Amino acid sequence: MTAQKNQESLVLLDTEEAAAFLKMNSNTLRNWRFINVGPKYYKLQGLVRYKYEDLLEFIEQNLKDPTAKT
Repeated sequence: MTAQKNQESLVLLDTEEAAAFLKMNSNTLRNWRFINVGPKYYKLQGLVRYKYEDLLEFIEQNLKDPTAKT
């Protein structure tokens, strides 16, 4: 694993930072947590944090291929 990959896996973002990274409203992430959907997150003494690599994984899991046969 490269040094950059190690650093990225340790990056924790708050809700506003994660929303900015995903280019969405932070209220969307809050609503998703309430209904148990969206990216994985950590709850650290009441503080919600998102791991950078979990956000990337969430993006990849939601890839839609219009040329794929269903």
